[in-house]
Amino acid sequence: MCPQPEEAAATNGQSNDTNGANASKEGFTGVQTKQNPHPTHKSPYQPVGDFLSNVGRFKIIESTLREGEQFANAYFDLEAKIKIARALDAFGVDYIEVTSPAASEQSRRDCEALCKLGLKAKILTHVRCHMDDARIAVETGVDGLDVVIGTSAYLREHSHGKDMTYIKNTALEVIEFVKSKGKEIRFSSEDSFRSDLVDLLSIYSAVDKVGVDRVGIADTVGCASPRQVYDLVRTLRGVVSCDIETHFHNDSGCAIANAFCALEAGATHIDTSVLGIGERNGITPLGGLMARMIVADRDYVINKYNIKALKEVEDLVADLVEVNIPFNNYITGFCAFTHKAGIHAKAILNNPSTYEIINPQDFGMSRYVHFASRLTGWNAIKSRAEQLGLKMTDAQYKECTSKIKAIADIRKIALDDTDSIIRTYHNNLHAKEEVPLLPGMTEEEKKKFAQAEAELKGVHEKRELEATADAQAEVPAAKKNKTTTTHDHAFRTLIISSPFAIMATIQTITQQPEITAENVLRLFPEVNTTVIGGSHNSATSDNALQGYDEEQIRLMDEVCIVLDNDDGVRRAAVRKLDHELGIKAEQVPIDDFKFLTRIHYKSPSDGKWGEHEIDYILFIKADVDLNTNPNEVRDSRWVSQEDLKTMFQDKSLKFTPWFKLICESMLFEWWNHLDTGLDKYMGETEIRRM
Repeated sequence: MCPQPEEAAATNGQSNDTNGANASKEGFTGVQTKQNPHPTHKSPYQPVGDFLSNVGRFKIIESTLREGEQFANAYFDLEAKIKIARALDAFGVDYIEVTSPAASEQSRRDCEALCKLGLKAKILTHVRCHMDDARIAVETGVDGLDVVIGTSAYLREHSHGKDMTYIKNTALEVIEFVKSKGKEIRFSSEDSFRSDLVDLLSIYSAVDKVGVDRVGIADTVGCASPRQVYDLVRTLRGVVSCDIETHFHNDSGCAIANAFCALEAGATHIDTSVLGIGERNGITPLGGLMARMIVADRDYVINKYNIKALKEVEDLVADLVEVNIPFNNYITGFCAFTHKAGIHAKAILNNPSTYEIINPQDFGMSRYVHFASRLTGWNAIKSRAEQLGLKMTDAQYKECTSKIKAIADIRKIALDDTDSIIRTYHNNLHAKEEVPLLPGMTEEEKKKFAQAEAELKGVHEKRELEATADAQAEVPAAKKNKTTTTHDHAFRTLIISSPFAIMATIQTITQQPEITAENVLRLFPEVNTTVIGGSHNSATSDNALQGYDEEQIRLMDEVCIVLDNDDGVRRAAVRKLDHELGIKAEQVPIDDFKFLTRIHYKSPSDGKWGEHEIDYILFIKADVDLNTNPNEVRDSRWVSQEDLKTMFQDKSLKFTPWFKLICESMLFEWWNHLDTGLDKYMGETEIRRM
């Protein structure tokens, strides 16, 4: 009966903040679920009560610093080796295997340095079955030696040229020496699956009798199948009492399956490397083994290994060997927990275990739903927009989704296209001029999209009218009458007019009275009525609007804007400075105010407050004395342009969105020309959208 591995150590509890990079994956939306939606999975095909199986009690010999150093792209200096060793130790591997100190003088120095790090993991070195290598290795301070020699006919004839008698005698000599130095030792045959079975069992039996700690089976060329592995390990288990280590290359794609079958058959130790890097196409990957083993025995894996550190380890090694993590990589790949099919996405949202055998949260990862299609829903778009740092209202998310669907009906859209549409839609909400949602559309596609938008608008308007009619039909008549007279749910809105803005309290009523030339003075006493008139209450009836395009005039109609021909805005500015800042009129002569431009600003209502206005922007340069009104101003300070930019970076300070927009799009540019003249910016007729 072979001795069993030690009980699993408690997890070191280290956290791994890797979600930020992954939540930002382009073109997908993350799905949040409860902490552990996956039950423990038991396969109905798993043999019951197999006392030889070590699926729930195995150890990892991590060979990135040995096998991984043989990867074509790998060059690890000492600094890199220390980073990798510490990352693996934090992950919780049992052993870290390093390159033979006999390989080069630098390899010897590196080996000694790694042994002095004081890691929890034991440090092993991989050496030839030769006394010279063994002597060098034990002097470095390693915890153990992994001794190897080829046993197949191919290697005995074409590599080292030794027969089985020499191999056995040398192995026994090396083992006796290493054990005398108090070190662990493993003896492994190289190319085990192309070696003669009788030769293998003979030498394994011999080294087991002299106290070797482990014997190793190596599928050096990746030719073994899982069934072959199971049969050989099961046979060897009946011959030796020591632990059994296995090493599988991935030439035929079986490295993970072979490792799992080896454990089922009674192996105790598995060799891995991060991302599977190694000679040719490598060996059993650490992440791949974790994926297989967490399905087999989740409790053992999550209690023994800090699996949330897996992505950090893989990112480190990928960066050092200058490769990208494959899109379909186990656990950490771009698509590892991504769902696209409609029935899959729906089921995943209801219960993740419907289409997932592994809980991504166990590894600190997130699941994603593919959304770049006509089938996407607005909640998916909302989630993606929030990942991109773009905040909008639910109504805006829904409108954005409608546009994505409309474009996807016209042409195939890529993941980057969808992100571009979301970003552009968000930017257009605050831009003075809208830009196309998706650059590169053909004229035919633009035409179809315009038609689709018009149809959508008609459908939305119809639904809103129907909803209003239904709501009114359900409200008792007495309650309707009360609504027109009560102030219980009143809201405030800004009405912009000349000579200055008026704050008015509007009742919540079913219908608002039409604004006409006859009632405008009663409704808004300070509105200039010279441009009010006609059946449509349009500002276009005044010759003063000559030179303005139709869109600008529409904006002015929309928010009751009229032209300021009597310096009303300047007088309002003087009063505002006096009321809020205590700046006296004589310090800011009205003629010194320069009219620069106007902005169209729109902020959605939350049911009580909303803004939809056009504001004048005036500029004045003057020496003034402040005497701030405490009812209006809590604090004040003088700032330079750089001071203000710095303040914008201070997250503890709050700024209104419109002020930041004005500064970033206009003020800083004006400021740069303060001393050289603002004439070229004055008197702008265009109304800027914010």
